[in-house]
Amino acid sequence: MREGGVARRATMLKELRQDQGAVLVLDAGRVFNVMQSLNYRERSAANVGFMKAIGYDAVGLNVRDFAHGRDFVRDTFADAGIPLLACNLLDEQGDPFVEPYVIKEFDGTRVAIIGVFSKHDARIRLPAGGAFSMGKNYDRALEGLQVLDPIESVKKAVEQIGEEAAAIIVLSQLPADQNVELAEAIPSIDLILTDVSLKELIRKLQPPDPGETRDYLVIGTTYILEPVEVKDMRGKAVAIVEAAVTGSGLTDFSLERKRVAQTIAEDPDLKKRVADFVKGLNKNPLIQRERWRKFVNHSPEKDPDSAYLGAAACAKCHQPQFAQWQTTKHAKALQTLVDDEKDAVDRCVACHATGFGWRTGFDSAEKTPGLAGIQCETCHGPGKLHAASPKDALLIRSNVQKHHCTQCHNRGAVPPIADFNETYEEYRAKIVH
Repeated sequence: MREGGVARRATMLKELRQDQGAVLVLDAGRVFNVMQSLNYRERSAANVGFMKAIGYDAVGLNVRDFAHGRDFVRDTFADAGIPLLACNLLDEQGDPFVEPYVIKEFDGTRVAIIGVFSKHDARIRLPAGGAFSMGKNYDRALEGLQVLDPIESVKKAVEQIGEEAAAIIVLSQLPADQNVELAEAIPSIDLILTDVSLKELIRKLQPPDPGETRDYLVIGTTYILEPVEVKDMRGKAVAIVEAAVTGSGLTDFSLERKRVAQTIAEDPDLKKRVADFVKGLNKNPLIQRERWRKFVNHSPEKDPDSAYLGAAACAKCHQPQFAQWQTTKHAKALQTLVDDEKDAVDRCVACHATGFGWRTGFDSAEKTPGLAGIQCETCHGPGKLHAASPKDALLIRSNVQKHHCTQCHNRGAVPPIADFNETYEEYRAKIVH
C-alpha cells in the first residue's frame, strides 16, 4: 500500500481540526487531469466530490483545469459547492468567469481568498493536439475568455473587500517572479499560495544559510509559498501553515510540509466512496473501450495473427524461466494496483497486466485472470505464433533491451525514470532468466 490518497488526507484533516479547531483548507489549483479520455474526465469530477467531502474551502483555477472544457470545470465545482476563484478572467460578456474571491469566517476571523489566473504553466508545453493532450480542446475552452492584468485585478478585488476581512490570501497561478511583483505592488496581501516552484527565486533573493532549507519567500509582510506537489509528491503531502492574524500582517508564522504516509489510517467513509467509484469505472462499457496500449509500434504486437496466451502456456517449454519469474515483483504487479485502488486506471493497468488494450490481452481480473501481472509476453510480445513455430526467432522478441523496459519504467513509474536509468543493470539482474 502506497502513501497518499484522499482517504488518508481526510484523516489528517480530521485530526488537525480536533487539535486546532478551525482549519482553512485551500488548493492553489491544477485539480483536473489533462488526459483526454472519459476515464480521466470522470476521475476529475470525482476528485472534486472527494475534496468537498474532505472540506475544502476554496480552489484556484489553473490552465490545466480547462482540459475537459470550460463548462465542465465551472459546473463541476459549482455542483460540489466549492468556490473556484479567478479575479482576472472574464467571459464573452465581460462578466467574471468564476468568482473573483470569497470571504470565509475562520476561527472568529474573516479571511478573504482571491484567485488569480494565468495561461502560463511552467510544467507543460501545450501541444498541438493528440489523443491524450489538451491541444484543440484547450484552445476551444479558452476561446473568447479575457485574461486581465493580474496585479490590477487583484488590486480591484482588495479594494472591493475593503474592511470586510482581517487577512487576505491569494491563490496564484502566476509565474514565480510575478508573485514577487504582486506582493510588492499590494503589501496588504498576507499570504500567496503559488502553483510554481520558487527555488530559483529563493536562491537569488533570500538564500538560506548553509544546511538550511526554505520553501517560501517573505516580501515585506507577505509570505509566498511554493506548492508541495513538486515532482512525485502530488497528492502525497500537505502544507500546514499556522499564523496569527493581526490586521497588519501575519505573526508567529510557521510552515510544516507533512507526508500523507502509509501509517495514517484511511477514513472509512472516503475509502468506501473511492472504492465504489473505481468499481463503477470498471463496469462502464464506454471506459472499457478506452485502452492505453504499450508497444503500439512494435512487432509482434502489431501482427494481426498473433495473440496472448499467458505465462502458463510459456511454462510448458520454459519451466526454469517461469519459476524464476514467479519470484519477482512483476508476477504480483496487478495486485499492487488492487491494493492502491488503481486497477481501473488504464494508464496504470497497461504496465501492471499483460497485453492490456490489445484484442487478446488482459481485460479484467475476472475475465482474463491468466494475463494478470507483468508476464513473459509483456516483454517478449504475444506468443501464439511463437508457440506454433518455436524455432522461428522473428516471431518473438527474444532480445529485450532497455528501451523496451522504459515503455513502463518512465517518469511516473516506480522507480522513477531517473533512478531506473542510474541502476538499470541492478534492476535487470532481478528479473533476468
